[in-house]
Amino acid sequence: MNTEDKLPIFKSNRFSTGIKNLDILLEGGYHDGHLVMFLGSAGMGKTAFAFHFADAGIKNDELILYVLSDMDHTELLKKGSSLNFDFKKAMSDGKLIFIECHISSSENSLKNSESIKEVISIPGPSYLNDLSLAIKGVLQENQQKRIRVIFHSLSTLVVYNQQESILKFLQIVGGRLKKANITTLFLVEEGMHEKTLISSLQHLMDELFTVHDSGEFSLESPRLPMIIPLKLGSSGIEVR
Repeated sequence: MNTEDKLPIFKSNRFSTGIKNLDILLEGGYHDGHLVMFLGSAGMGKTAFAFHFADAGIKNDELILYVLSDMDHTELLKKGSSLNFDFKKAMSDGKLIFIECHISSSENSLKNSESIKEVISIPGPSYLNDLSLAIKGVLQENQQKRIRVIFHSLSTLVVYNQQESILKFLQIVGGRLKKANITTLFLVEEGMHEKTLISSLQHLMDELFTVHDSGEFSLESPRLPMIIPLKLGSSGIEVR
């Protein structure tokens, strides 16, 4: 079975995860218009899930908006290439837009990014209002398109902002994304934040997936019947 099969268990109000067997377990994927939190330790696990999600949207002629707070788009493209995801082509085809707000951006890198229409530059992760306006602008310019959004990573935004500010930002931006029926992935580093803050973030989310990559690589979620064993290879994630 695969995601292309017209099976009764695949519901129409879903965004494919990009991983065939995971789509089957989730009856088609993540819910439309949901805020989805991926929690896990630092590593390629969460990033790979985001790559699959983006790739599925690209193949379906959707627009992918990547919010980058801990790297620039060139580094993200290299990471994607290492798992055989050709995001450079998607970018040149106008299917992939980046908003960069990483703290290490130099004046030159900002100027270079500004010369590329698919890259929107924000001075840093603490400029939440600028980031909110940039996201709003992309949504307004692409109202007729089906859009997927990825925050890589939410943890960096949390580190550079007061808790009250980041929660307010998520309420405003999250509400805007949900209203537009956009499914959004938020990558969060486990062990990097206080448990009370993680609980507050979870409260704002609609779905939670925990990636375990110490020892056995696996995925856990209230939506899954059990902890799902995974394999990360040269072509991304496979359900074992």
